This record gives sequence, structure tokens and C-alpha cells, in this order.
Amino acid sequence: MTAPGSRERGFARAALAAMRSYLVDDQQVAFSLMFCANNLRAFYGKLDWRLFADTPLVVHRGVAMEFTLNPAMVQDGICLAPAAGRLDLRGPPW
Repeated sequence: MTAPGSRERGFARAALAAMRSYLVDDQQVAFSLMFCANNLRAFYGKLDWRLFADTPLVVHRGVAMEFTLNPAMVQDGICLAPAAGRLDLRGPPW
């Protein structure tokens, strides 16, 4: 999160670009997934993140369940990110 007085200066974009470079170029991840508050979807959409159409599964207190707190967004890595389908994190959402 960027402090309010430091917003609109490109800091978040630069940090996200560096993260993407590391994950894709160095670590060769297939794709990235994040859970995003609704008010930030437009910002991330400008950075090539796309809304994932279905609800991912997570594990909470040992029980698999759908994660509905925030929508999931995906971004391509070395492969195209899935747009929908069954996505089971097999663990907590962090």
C-alpha cells in the first residue's frame, strides 16, 4: 500500500513491475494470482491483471472452502493465466 501523500507518483507501478520481472523472468512462474479489493480492480486492470471468473478454494482451519472475501485477479506469467475454472490453493489465501 502506498501512503496517501506519496500516491500518483508511480511507486506502486514500479514495485509491481519489479515483482513481475522477478516472478516471470527469474522464477519462471506460470501465472500470478492475487485477491483484490473491489476499489482497486481498475488500477490493477491497467497493469494487465484480469478478474478470475470463478471462486478459488482455500483452506481455513483445516477445511477447504471458497474464498469470497475479495475477488481473485490473475496475470500471465510464462503461460496464459486461466480465466476461469477450479483453482485450489490447497492452503490459506496468503
